[in-house]
Amino acid sequence: MVLFTNNIKPMSNAEYRKHAEDAYNEKVRLAEAENQKSELEYHNYMLEKNQAFHDLLEERADRVKGFKKREEWFKSVKDAFVIEAVWKIYEGSCTPDILADKELRRMARNTVAKFVFEHGGANLLRDWKTKNLILSELARICNNAYDKVVEGAQTCGPDNYTAALDKTIEDDFFSQLNDVDTADASKLIQGRVSDAIEDFLTTNASAKMDYEEIFKGAEDIKSGLESQDAMEEATFNARRKVEYMRLTREKNVFHCMVEALAKNCIKDKKLSSKYIKEGTLDMDGIVNGAQILYTMLEVANTTYMIDVDETSLENYIKSLN
Repeated sequence: MVLFTNNIKPMSNAEYRKHAEDAYNEKVRLAEAENQKSELEYHNYMLEKNQAFHDLLEERADRVKGFKKREEWFKSVKDAFVIEAVWKIYEGSCTPDILADKELRRMARNTVAKFVFEHGGANLLRDWKTKNLILSELARICNNAYDKVVEGAQTCGPDNYTAALDKTIEDDFFSQLNDVDTADASKLIQGRVSDAIEDFLTTNASAKMDYEEIFKGAEDIKSGLESQDAMEEATFNARRKVEYMRLTREKNVFHCMVEALAKNCIKDKKLSSKYIKEGTLDMDGIVNGAQILYTMLEVANTTYMIDVDETSLENYIKSLN
């Protein structure tokens, strides 16, 4: 029903149809302009995807030795397809600062690859078939691409099976992958990651104020003391109270991951060279690293890629120590 005020003259049926058609055409035009990539953008998109895809396969191939090389290569191809499927959701869930930084982006892709290697591409595809619409569609695209590679290998020589992965299969795979609508899932994941980081920063700032208040109180007590032993005891009590509060206060999963990563930086020489600068922990870098790991956790949890329970969370955090 259309309601008109007394000051507005109703449109005729012909005028109304014309108005509706114009509005619809404009809506379609805007949608096409928004969704359609230019030829150059799409070309660059395909180049980036294909390069990352081949880099992954070459890295895996270098590790394969002996008579199992053929079957390991096919396994690597399947894993590579799955990695790109997971990256599709992960990339949309990342904040622009992570994606814009070359090193952070590399860390993010390695995190996705590690997830697929640990759980197995074949295992993930099998489970995704019955999980939900997004995962079942991603599984279909990955399996179809893999089946084409296997079929193509039958016409290649026994030592030329890698030729089965031709550019046509890759382009078709990435084209279909690009058409899967994962925007809503990625938006939800990004929101959850953002909330976790905000909660971490807020509780950290509040705790810092509490700690400063405790030490200030200790200094006030010490100002009325004459004995050096008494002053040291006041300082010791303040530190003990702060440590107790630090250990017992509630922390979200992201907070626990930040702490675990910070502890690991002290023990791991590779991480310490990356996150310790002039003897001081680079907390911004550690928070970025934790964000990359936590985003993968939320991707897996929110989309039901794997079952994430309390035990698996504890084990995951322990693995960072």
